[in-house]
Amino acid sequence: MNENFAMSKFGTEVFNGFFSRMNENFAMSKVVYFFLLADGKATEEEITKFDELLKALNVSDKESIINQCNQVLSQSLDESDRYEVIKEGLEKILPDGSDVYNTHSEISSFTTADSRKLLWMCVNISYSDGVCSDIEEKLLRYVARRLGIDISILVEMEDSAMTLIALENKKTWAENCGQSYIATKAIIDEIAHDKENVLKSLDVLIIAA
Repeated sequence: MNENFAMSKFGTEVFNGFFSRMNENFAMSKVVYFFLLADGKATEEEITKFDELLKALNVSDKESIINQCNQVLSQSLDESDRYEVIKEGLEKILPDGSDVYNTHSEISSFTTADSRKLLWMCVNISYSDGVCSDIEEKLLRYVARRLGIDISILVEMEDSAMTLIALENKKTWAENCGQSYIATKAIIDEIAHDKENVLKSLDVLIIAA
């Protein structure tokens, strides 16, 4: 009887842990979606990356994310106050380092690695169209401060994002510049190697936290 109780308790803990992670993934997805709305328009590149993110996080309720975020943005009268409105929306989601129990945020706790992973998601979305707008940059710095991440980490992530964009542009050029197959393949292979190194460095930056 005691053994069955222990198994039942363990099963409940596993379920609760899984449910908590799903809620956190949903909340993280909302944080990233706010960045799509930050400059008033979502580009095709941003939407594509957001869909990829939802798949990676195993979040299926995209419509709820959009509706909840749009409801927050409906409080914005014009572009001049969009930053403050989004910031208030983020405050309700992100854990606050000054609140020991994080009783007022959707995400109750975060490891340093989780925090850096979320920040990278926001950076990745912000730079996905090749340009990070002023409001996106302000929001990135706010999220970094809120999560207790040193600004140097954000700068390193932004450098990585710009490097990945440059490599992708170089790949597009190589595929359309009319060089021989061998020459084109050599360039593309080099780009793939450089991209892999950037992604490995990002993994180290996030996991080594």
